[in-house]
Amino acid sequence: MTMNKWIRASLALGLCTALSLGAVVGNAAPDSRAGRGVKVDNAATQTAKPGTATAKATPTPTAKATPTAKPSAKPTDAPKLDELEEMEMVPETTPTSNAQPTATAKSSAASGTGTGTGSVKKTSAKTGPYSNEMKLPYAKGLTLGGAAKVERKNDVAKSTFYKVPDIFNSKSSKNFTLLPKFKTYQQTTEWSSGPAAALTVLNYLGKLGDKNEMDLAKLTGEEESLTSLAGMVKLFKGIGGLKVASTLDSKDVGTIGLDVIQAYLKKGVPVLVEWMDWDGHWMAVIGYHTMGTASRSDDILIVMDPYDTTDHCQDGYGIVSAERFLFMWKDVGNFASDNNKAFVAAWADK
Repeated sequence: MTMNKWIRASLALGLCTALSLGAVVGNAAPDSRAGRGVKVDNAATQTAKPGTATAKATPTPTAKATPTAKPSAKPTDAPKLDELEEMEMVPETTPTSNAQPTATAKSSAASGTGTGTGSVKKTSAKTGPYSNEMKLPYAKGLTLGGAAKVERKNDVAKSTFYKVPDIFNSKSSKNFTLLPKFKTYQQTTEWSSGPAAALTVLNYLGKLGDKNEMDLAKLTGEEESLTSLAGMVKLFKGIGGLKVASTLDSKDVGTIGLDVIQAYLKKGVPVLVEWMDWDGHWMAVIGYHTMGTASRSDDILIVMDPYDTTDHCQDGYGIVSAERFLFMWKDVGNFASDNNKAFVAAWADK
């Protein structure tokens, strides 16, 4: 081979080697530099000189993910109440339109600016907790404030957070004592929980007559203020024809417990209690469930609550932990010395 041929062959071999190396570098994964925060353009093989900008790589477009359907605002099937069958309670009944009940006509009384018409708001349900079959009417000419002002406005049919059994149509069972068909009422002022709760008890005992909430407030001698234990006793004694028992009859308040409430309920007597709820609040205990256990911690009270605005169904009933109530059965703000374990029970004096 002559010198010229040898040179030409060497040049050809070098060119092929360079082209092969270029192809390898161009197709190499960028991991070694990308891992240190350096962007690598796989299409370029040249190294930029110091101080010069490198061309930005064109990002490869990716297909947008198909958005999943949003869950419906309300579940199609409300969670079941496990204890309903054992408690012999009737499950919740929602309005036939399956929507939040509304009044057929809005009066000035509904907004709290005028006087009542003597009836509660109408709903689309004829029976069950979202109906008005358990409601006592407001007296004609009575200004509707307090809980009455927002009658049924906070109802939520099939609430995810509150399950609403049909208490009005429920009945007692082995472990459950309930006063049947006990009607409810919502207080028309911010201070009259005592007279409002007393009104429902007197109605149940058949002793209400033509008296209304404000008539009962006058009997306490404490109008326009929270009713004291002494004032509630005075109210019931003022009705006449009733035997009345209360905390005031006990020499040792510490001996009063949940067993006292249970004993009266088993005799068919509702028990009015005042506790620290709402900074001092009267309600009527109308039911007690032991849940079939020896433990007190799972016991349940069924109450007629005259300010029933916070459980998504203003039927006038409340479900309260008995043990929680026991530790809150006192008034720390208004009658702290007089209303510890405050209760009043009344029944017909035959």
